[in-house]
Amino acid sequence: MIIPHSSWKKDARKKPLPSVGTANRKNPATTIPAEDKKYRTKAFTWETDKVLKDTPQTTPVTSPDNQPLKFKKVPRKHKYRTKLWATFLAVTVLLMVGATVILKRNKQPIKDAQMVKQMNAQSVTPESKEEAEVTTQPVENPVPIGPIQTAISEFGIRGTHERASTALKKFLEADSLEERKKFIRSIKRVEPLMNQYYENRDPGPIKHHELTDHNNSSMVKDYYLIGVTLEDFSNNYAILAIDQGNFLVDWEAFVGYSEMTLAQFKAKKPQSPILFRLRVKPDDYFNFDFTPDKYRCLHLSDINADTTIFGYVLKGTGPIASLQQGQEEFFTVRLRYPADSKSANQVFIDEVITSGWVIE
Repeated sequence: MIIPHSSWKKDARKKPLPSVGTANRKNPATTIPAEDKKYRTKAFTWETDKVLKDTPQTTPVTSPDNQPLKFKKVPRKHKYRTKLWATFLAVTVLLMVGATVILKRNKQPIKDAQMVKQMNAQSVTPESKEEAEVTTQPVENPVPIGPIQTAISEFGIRGTHERASTALKKFLEADSLEERKKFIRSIKRVEPLMNQYYENRDPGPIKHHELTDHNNSSMVKDYYLIGVTLEDFSNNYAILAIDQGNFLVDWEAFVGYSEMTLAQFKAKKPQSPILFRLRVKPDDYFNFDFTPDKYRCLHLSDINADTTIFGYVLKGTGPIASLQQGQEEFFTVRLRYPADSKSANQVFIDEVITSGWVIE
């Protein structure tokens, strides 16, 4: 039995849309007029799209067939974002667990080693203990803290400066020699020198403008230094030390005490050593028996730099011979004239007592 149009019925769901000018299969007599635009679709080609894209747009005709096509841009969805995050979290958790296990395993040998070391120490025989004590290096004693450091740790830098400046003001403002002696360090040794020094000088108040504050003061070893601006606006440093809890001024360093002035020294030309506190800087003046191949020339001046003299020291004689050009330092020295002195301006530096003006 032959069933007409059986294949067509089977694929009825795939029935194609009728096109313009085709006949209806069920009713061949019925056709779609060519003028009817109900089922007409606009042809689309790449060439047409390109022409429409490149040519200038004109005012569209309000016709259903001439309506421009509109495309809505939709952001692309990431299909596997959730899976990636889940994988990342899982790997992170695994790494953390692995790190924890490794740390625990590493700690265990350390604990075991400490236990073994402790057990070995407990089981050491008396003989081995003695050997261990012999081979052990002695512990160095801590560096002792000086009185200035102790004062700073107790009172702070501001409190220490306040106590030091108070003592210095009393020293400067003393109206008599006896009153000033109360604030002098090493008074037993210095008192005869002060009595001689003030025979021809006024022992009254030392006029000044100001003292440096704690930010511009300094500490050198066991001494505290405070700057003083004097009446003539020259600058000087007061060096203070602590003795039995009290700040005391080093008078010799403050006045630049010397056994005689440079002017007196040049006039008398003594051949025995005389103590001086001088300002020292390198120079290159050589004459007579003082030659550059053997000596180092130094320019010497007193505290006020009123009088100068040239001193000579053998090369390689300590720090005073190692000064660099343009460098000025303070030294306490002994000077003398040569036996056959040919110039009042050239002397031997017989001894370098100390760097600085403070004698311990």
